Amino acid sequence: MELDSTVIFGLLAKMVILIALGMVACRFRVISQEGQQTISRLLLSIILPLGVLAAGNSTFNPKYSNNLLLTALIVFAYYIVAIGLSLLMGRLFNPPGKKKGVFVAMNVFANTSFMGYAIASTLFGHEGMLFAIVYNLLYNLFMFTFGVMSIEGNGASTIDWRKLVTNPLTISSVISLLIFISPFRFPAMVTDSFSLVGSMSMPLSMILIGCWLSDIPAKALVRDGLSYVISLMRLVCFPLIMIFVARHFAISPVVVGTCVVITSLPAGSLNVIFAQKFGSAPDFAVATMAQGTVFSVFTLPLVISLLNHFF
Repeated sequence: MELDSTVIFGLLAKMVILIALGMVACRFRVISQEGQQTISRLLLSIILPLGVLAAGNSTFNPKYSNNLLLTALIVFAYYIVAIGLSLLMGRLFNPPGKKKGVFVAMNVFANTSFMGYAIASTLFGHEGMLFAIVYNLLYNLFMFTFGVMSIEGNGASTIDWRKLVTNPLTISSVISLLIFISPFRFPAMVTDSFSLVGSMSMPLSMILIGCWLSDIPAKALVRDGLSYVISLMRLVCFPLIMIFVARHFAISPVVVGTCVVITSLPAGSLNVIFAQKFGSAPDFAVATMAQGTVFSVFTLPLVISLLNHFF
């Protein structure tokens, strides 16, 4: 696998510019808090689901079916290992109160939707998008079960299966995969419309992240040592472990690339949303997500360079 360096740095430059635009827009009150919530709902309910459906309309290739299953196995193994290591680290560092559960969850769960889909589709096209869909299905499964219980800090908490099953991204992901393996395809006009809407995910996601960053004082990004631990695990350790293990197996470079790149992303926004909902160290969650997002601009090119070297 050889990813063109100009594509990589072009993508990162776009990310930085769009994030900066989001920060400026929020500082000058062009985008309000209500506007941020509207953009988030649009992304999660319409824009990303339609982009996912467009990917399912790709031309079927039998080798993709095996690779989709392989992606599921890799991601499932990642979550088992990541949860185990993060629980051990939670005991080692022992953050106070509910902060411990947030620490564990933010170690495990990356920004797989807002950033993951955009980066996977940009680097690997529709094939990468299909593997990102599988990644996100397992993300939703683990996030809405283990993740919610961890952040809430209540081991007896009941799992809200309804939210998991009725999540628009979960529904669109299942439909997309069913379409992909079936002979059915949307008409070209429908697919083009879905793709057009889905292409909005990259700019809007980055602008929204910029809005989140604009509300955080710079000192909040550097004052909590646990945030550095999460950034180190998320942005460096977990992708390096995945690269090391994948080198010993004959796996499609696009499968490895998609899984590694998504795994190397910063802690995701759902961690923050649930932390705010349950009153579980929300300031720590926001600052940690923001710090990881800033650091990822520098670590992501390094991870991609390693992928180019080893695969």
